[in-house]
Amino acid sequence: MAPRNKSKHLLFDTLPETIICDTTFLVFSLNKTKKDVYKNLVCRYFLKRLLGSSTKIFMSSLVFPEFWHASLKIAIGRLYDTEDEVRINKIISTQKKKCIQECCDEVIRQQRQFDKLLSKLNETENRVFIVETSREIMMEAEKHLVKYRLLSYDAIHLATMTINSPSKSKINDMVTLDKDIISDCNIDYNIWHKGADYNAILDYEKRLPIDELEPDSLYKPPSK
Repeated sequence: MAPRNKSKHLLFDTLPETIICDTTFLVFSLNKTKKDVYKNLVCRYFLKRLLGSSTKIFMSSLVFPEFWHASLKIAIGRLYDTEDEVRINKIISTQKKKCIQECCDEVIRQQRQFDKLLSKLNETENRVFIVETSREIMMEAEKHLVKYRLLSYDAIHLATMTINSPSKSKINDMVTLDKDIISDCNIDYNIWHKGADYNAILDYEKRLPIDELEPDSLYKPPSK
């Protein structure tokens, strides 16, 4: 059976009242790599849309350790001039202490950027909510882990959205660029992931005022 999740466009669909962000979205928002330039740009534009909205933003507390690990991998890739994930993982596994020693400053810098982002999103009102991983969420995650064959962290992010709890608002939307969650989860929720390609970004940028374009925008206004 094909997935029932409704694919939402990061640039053009109307924002929901509540949304949960997974770690991939945050990593791509704050990091530019050659192979993921479109993902970085579309995530930054989506952040700009969120900043101008009243959407309440939820995140699992797991985003912090996941974000640190992703930042370490990116820092190692830059240090060794590679974007080959297999090679990066091998470097970490064989030279763990050396990697951390050489890259910890970059990981901390990335976390400072993450902290600034959270502060900016909360600038006018407190609308970012960090959800701790409760026993109920773990039990819900176990169902997703078995049913969709997800990695443990992915299952917990999904469970944080799907669990019904009096301590959080109902969430029907997730922003993610995780291909496993996008393609494999047969759930009746909205998954925000579309638009990370040249044509979609160019179309969006052509509709923006020139002063709202990102510094590395694809759109170049015609010369007079």
